[in-house]
Amino acid sequence: MNKRFQDVLNDCDYFLRNNPKEVIIMRLRNEKSGGQELGAEEFRRRFNWYMDDPSMHFCPLFWTNPDWPTLGQGRGKVVLLTDFSHDWTTLKWDKHCKIQDDYNVPDDEKKKAIIACFDAAWFDQTTSQMFINFTSTAKGPIPEPSIGAQKIFPSVYAYLEPRKAQRARFGVVAMDFPNYRPDIMNLLIDKNFV
Repeated sequence: MNKRFQDVLNDCDYFLRNNPKEVIIMRLRNEKSGGQELGAEEFRRRFNWYMDDPSMHFCPLFWTNPDWPTLGQGRGKVVLLTDFSHDWTTLKWDKHCKIQDDYNVPDDEKKKAIIACFDAAWFDQTTSQMFINFTSTAKGPIPEPSIGAQKIFPSVYAYLEPRKAQRARFGVVAMDFPNYRPDIMNLLIDKNFV
């Protein structure tokens, strides 16, 4: 994205100051790509610098706790999910989450993976892990990126709509091009009020 981490944090800080009831969930990992590829030790050093340096003013922005916050605790914060080794106390991507991120599979397989994650969340309402269900797909040449979303979203709607009146938690449902199906977004948001 050609953005420095500091720019991303400035954007998060600005958003949360203007929307203090919101929460940002951020996964942070070393992609080891781009023009400034960083080794593990340098990546960790830079992360520590952002967290340690009081002149950066970012440490209070983060939820640095090994447990998921309640919505009230998380409001106005970036809930950090780290996917690399470091010395800070944070939630860990692979330990605190149940993740479905099959993106490079055929459409039918992707639809089944999404439904399986929804089912797992539906039947396990007591876990302390957060379900994270990615609806994005990138299998094969896609002439227009939104076409993948248009293929997958009908099955997401077909799963959620019959369950709209039932109390359940589905965790995080990550969507590319959600504006193509605001009805799905509304079904997910309305789950908070059942």
